[in-house]
Amino acid sequence: MTEVEIAVEGAAGARVALEAGADRLELCMALHSVGGLTPTVGLAGEVVAVGLPTFALIRNRPGGFIYSAADLAVMEADIKALDQAGVAGFVIGAATPDGGLDLPALDRLIRAAPGKEFVLHRVFDILTDREKALEQLAGRVTRVLTSGGRPTAPEGAAEIYRLQEKAPGIELMAGGGIKPSTVEALKGVRSVHGSAAAELRQYGPTGPGGRGEAVMDTDPQQVKALVQAVKAWNNSPCG
Repeated sequence: MTEVEIAVEGAAGARVALEAGADRLELCMALHSVGGLTPTVGLAGEVVAVGLPTFALIRNRPGGFIYSAADLAVMEADIKALDQAGVAGFVIGAATPDGGLDLPALDRLIRAAPGKEFVLHRVFDILTDREKALEQLAGRVTRVLTSGGRPTAPEGAAEIYRLQEKAPGIELMAGGGIKPSTVEALKGVRSVHGSAAAELRQYGPTGPGGRGEAVMDTDPQQVKALVQAVKAWNNSPCG
């Protein structure tokens, strides 16, 4: 059975995912502008109340995934605060300059919330040796979000399947550029992850204090179509 995780930025998107039949959420802020940042505690509380298992992204700033001691202190504090908000787990990642996992950094973040579930984000796709990374992640995380090292997960499907065979104890979750029209390429993976977003128009005054601009938000039609596509193969005798 394949599960569907929807990345959202607020309670409205969480309700869309719930109504469509998604299995869980990843919560972040600034998803479509900088790829996601740590959500606030208030936002997390609102989303958790919707009722789907919610995993909070822990990323204190835009940019790369090589973190200073100061960065890690901030993220550790955020994990402790968000733990109190009732999230099911956390999505983390940290790399070394030579393209490996920063294991001391990951361990520090994991220790901040004993007993909670941790997921590795797409830092995995920039690592120089992904098979070695999966060995190192055993016992640390339950899932790894990946596009198979390709621009989109459907393009990287073969690599995702190959890596899953190498690491049966860790769930590889396909994510990156997944649309209802392309998710079929990932039939049989254990989880798929998508934002299922569409461009909306926000109208406002033009000037230093504000301007009308397009924003991205969770699209009910795309979420429903994505979930339905996955449920269809789950319910198929050959699924």
